Amino acid sequence: MVFVSVLTDQMIAAGELLTRQLDQINFPVSASLWLYDSESNIYHLIIASPEVRTYGPIWGYDRIRSILFRNPAISHTISLNNISVVEDKDPLIISLRSAIGRRGVSGMRLSANAVNGVFIEDAFIYKL
Repeated sequence: MVFVSVLTDQMIAAGELLTRQLDQINFPVSASLWLYDSESNIYHLIIASPEVRTYGPIWGYDRIRSILFRNPAISHTISLNNISVVEDKDPLIISLRSAIGRRGVSGMRLSANAVNGVFIEDAFIYKL
């Protein structure tokens, strides 16, 4: 189990690679971002997909697990315990989209900002 309180360059690179690989296996990623949870002092990689409404989060975790198993460059940096699979209608995702808009996999750092009444201490957005 990996618990991280600092977002490293390796984590950013591994998150981007995981997001790209999910796209390559036709896992519809509508949002992907690292989000710092100040209560637990941990970063979580949030993966949002419309398919979670249909198939549930376990389906998403299984797909991600298969990528982690095949790719040590990702699995040595990101544990499945650091990943949260959510619906694309998750309130946080909706709030971020309304404040920032939709962006491609480009990498955007968001620190110390309030987004629709939710304080984002730190986030790194790949896709929104």
